[in-house]
Amino acid sequence: MRNLISFNGLYNIFFVLGFFSLTYAMNLYIVFACAILFCLFLGSDVKHRKGFYVYLVSVVVLTVFYLLIHDGGAAYRIFKTLTLIWLTLYIPLVNDLRITKLLHCFLLLNAALIYIDVVLYNTLGFSLTTGVETHGFMRFSGVIEDSNFFSYLLFVYIYYLKVKTGHFNYFLIGAVLLSFSLSLIITMLGVIILFHVKKLWVLPNRNVKVLGGMILVGVFVIYYGMLFVLTTLRDIDTSNDYIAEKLVSLSLRFESQLEAFDALELNDDYCWGLGAGKTREITTEGMNLHNSYLQILLEMGIVCLLIVFACAFYCYYFLDKNFVLLFVAIFLLGNVLEIFYFPLLSFILFLSYIYRQEKVASKLDVSDNIVSC
Repeated sequence: MRNLISFNGLYNIFFVLGFFSLTYAMNLYIVFACAILFCLFLGSDVKHRKGFYVYLVSVVVLTVFYLLIHDGGAAYRIFKTLTLIWLTLYIPLVNDLRITKLLHCFLLLNAALIYIDVVLYNTLGFSLTTGVETHGFMRFSGVIEDSNFFSYLLFVYIYYLKVKTGHFNYFLIGAVLLSFSLSLIITMLGVIILFHVKKLWVLPNRNVKVLGGMILVGVFVIYYGMLFVLTTLRDIDTSNDYIAEKLVSLSLRFESQLEAFDALELNDDYCWGLGAGKTREITTEGMNLHNSYLQILLEMGIVCLLIVFACAFYCYYFLDKNFVLLFVAIFLLGNVLEIFYFPLLSFILFLSYIYRQEKVASKLDVSDNIVSC
C-alpha cells in the first residue's frame, strides 16, 4: 500500500481516543476510525481497495439486518464491530510504525495521575480524578474509563517496553499495583515469571504460537468449569476480608454469566443475540457480564462472536513471537473484562508490528555498517 507513512500518526491518535474515557464513552474514536479507513482507501492501490469494498458491503448488509431484527442499538454495534476489525486488519500494511510522543505521554500522564491522586487522597482527602472505593482502597484510573482498563492498558505498554529495551518500567508497574486490579496483578506476576524462562524465547515462531494456543484452550476449559463452581460462594461473609470480597464479586459475575446462558436458551437467540444493551435487563444484579465474549454472544449472537474471533486469530497469526505471551494473557483476561471494543487486541498487534519493524531497521543498519567497513 503506497503513501502510508503518515498513517502511523493517525493510528496513534486513534488509540489515544480509544483509551481516553470521554472519547471512548462517546464513541468518538469510532468516528475517527472511519476517517482513517477513508484515508487508507484513498491512499491504497487497486489490490487493497477490494478489502474496503468488502467492508462497505458487510457493513450495509449486517447493519440493515440487525436493524430489522433488533433495533438501532444493535445496528450501530455491528457497524462499530466491523469498523474496529477493518482498522485492525490494515495495521500490517502501514509502514514505519512507531509510538509517537502523544501516545507515550498520554500513558505516562495517566500513570503519574495515579501517584498524585493516591497521595492527595490519603493526605488531603481529595483527588484530581474520580475513583471507586473498594473495601477501604480508593481505586483511581487517571483519565481512562475504569481502573481495570487502566491497569490492563499499562500492563500492555510495560510488556512492550520490556521486549524493546530488556528492562521493566517500574514507574508504570507501581501505577498498576496502585490500581488494585487483582486479576491483572496476578497475571502480571505470572508473565514476569515466564519472562525468566529462557527456553521459551528460543523456540521457533510456530512452536510458540502452538503452545500459546494450547494454553488458551486449556484455560478456557478451566475457566468455564469454575463458572459453575464459584457461584456457590455468594453467601460468604465479606465484612472484614478483602479476598473473600473479591471471590464474592467474582461469583456474582459468574452468576450473571450463567443467567446469560439461560436467557439465550430460553429465547433460542444464539445466532443473532438478544440485542445490544439487553444484558442489564436480564441479569438479577442488573450488571454487565464482565466478559467480552459472552457479552457479544448474548447481545449480538454467535455470528458476531465468530467475526470477532476471526479478527483475534488474524492478530495472533501476524504477531511477532515475543508478543504471543502478552496476547494470550490479555485474551484470557477478556473473560473478566472488555478487551475488544476497548481496543487492546488491536493495540497489541500495533505494538508487535512496531517491534518487528524496529528489528528489521536494526538489522539493516548492522548490514550497512558491515558493508561500509
